[in-house]
Amino acid sequence: MGKKVDFIIIGGGLAGTCLALQLDKAGKRVMLVHDDGPCASLAAAGLFNPITGKKMVKTWMADRIFPYLIEFYQYYEKKWNTRFLHFLPIYKPFDSFEEQNEFMGQMAQEAYRGFLDDSTDHERYKPFVYNDRLGFQTLHSGFLQVADFLKYARIYLDSKEARIQEHILDEDLVLEEDKVLCKGIEAKALISCQGMGAKGLALLNKLPLNASKGEVLRVAVPNFANDVIFNKNVFMVPAGQGEYKVGSTYNWKFENADPSDKGKQELSQRLQQMIRLPFEITDHWAGIRPASTDRRPILGKHPRHSAVYIFNGLGAKGVSLAPYFSEQMKELLLNGKVLDDSVNITRLKSLSSNN
Repeated sequence: MGKKVDFIIIGGGLAGTCLALQLDKAGKRVMLVHDDGPCASLAAAGLFNPITGKKMVKTWMADRIFPYLIEFYQYYEKKWNTRFLHFLPIYKPFDSFEEQNEFMGQMAQEAYRGFLDDSTDHERYKPFVYNDRLGFQTLHSGFLQVADFLKYARIYLDSKEARIQEHILDEDLVLEEDKVLCKGIEAKALISCQGMGAKGLALLNKLPLNASKGEVLRVAVPNFANDVIFNKNVFMVPAGQGEYKVGSTYNWKFENADPSDKGKQELSQRLQQMIRLPFEITDHWAGIRPASTDRRPILGKHPRHSAVYIFNGLGAKGVSLAPYFSEQMKELLLNGKVLDDSVNITRLKSLSSNN
């Protein structure tokens, strides 16, 4: 007879891992199932930033998401006696005086207080970046060492026999009214957190996800600032020993998931336009992000399978979104809590015709 758990979670990136930890903390038996294939989370530089986009606006739901992500990751740092969450200011030089004037108006708004540093030392950054038009600096920002977080989470789940490495095919799933069977494991529900991999299963192949390819460089820059993240059409995150992660591209049309010469050239040119010092490229990689059509996460019960749930569509902000929305997903699974309309799967129509 196979093993019985409360929940099977498919997908070992940030979404699936955070949800597994949330349910485990609530005293539930989980089984995290994932393969060793490409993982968008592992390709990410791990940035969390309260002021984003070309229009430099406050991140959606920042007042709730940012306090929660800090509490979540720090809880597991303490539990596992390690460190993977790093707080650093993000400094964004302005591209033009028009951009400067527009953002200065935004800074005066009450909503931005607490996320912006009004005592930024612009002169300190002049040796490193082109900031003749000054810039702004964020608070409550930084980066997560995603690979380290996932490594420690997997070690922890392994210690509880709550993880297996398997590639899931349609024939591996048996869906019934009140339970699901997967690879000999029985659970009352299955939650798909597979990113773009969900499109490989028949019951999820109409999930409205757009694949966005992101490429990242690792560069070496001697005598460069290592206590700040620079961001001007490209981000530059300290990676230790005089190296930095530089990214990212957003390519919606691509042939494969491999890093490309075009992506390397694009990132190199952007970096040259931001920093004053020469650099050497030491590594280059790529990942495929799962972005929903409306750029909001997708959470909820599958419209045609009562034992199947979906937690997906975190896009480029998985580090920020996964902790908070995994908690919302947990509350739905355990307590039937109604999801916010902006993330509820009921807003989508494409899944309703799935078999």
